[in-house]
Amino acid sequence: MTPDAQVDSIDGDNIPIALLYMESGGLADISVLRMVTKTQDDRDAAAAKKPKTAPGEPKPTKAAKQPPRVYEYVHIRALYRTLVGTVFPQCIQRVAMPSHHGHEMSMLVSLIGLAGTDFTRGLPMVSGKTLYEYLPLIWLKLARSYDPEKRMLQ
Repeated sequence: MTPDAQVDSIDGDNIPIALLYMESGGLADISVLRMVTKTQDDRDAAAAKKPKTAPGEPKPTKAAKQPPRVYEYVHIRALYRTLVGTVFPQCIQRVAMPSHHGHEMSMLVSLIGLAGTDFTRGLPMVSGKTLYEYLPLIWLKLARSYDPEKRMLQ
């Protein structure tokens, strides 16, 4: 299936914007091409595998140290459906929250903005991976502080 729109992005800042587009009823099928980011676990594993240079041997150049960049496609509609249909309901033990139905991405993007991104002009205070891991602990509190009528946090 060919997407209606493809966004090329260095990082993932366009993903929350595209998710908000889907939530607002956007019909275009969007794909985001972004650079794959490594987690701290990936960096630790790579450092453990890196061969040590013997004394007197020249150190590898910076170009030799850099692995090639890897890119991935993010299918926004599939991500949206997975978050709304599987992830968020698990965060609240599948209890229905009709007042917040249709506002899940707005809540998530509010949370991402609070954590900080380069798009919000601040360095991330919490990584996306950490945010996702703690989502079950955060989601209900976020829902309590989110006003669906105003589409904003209180």
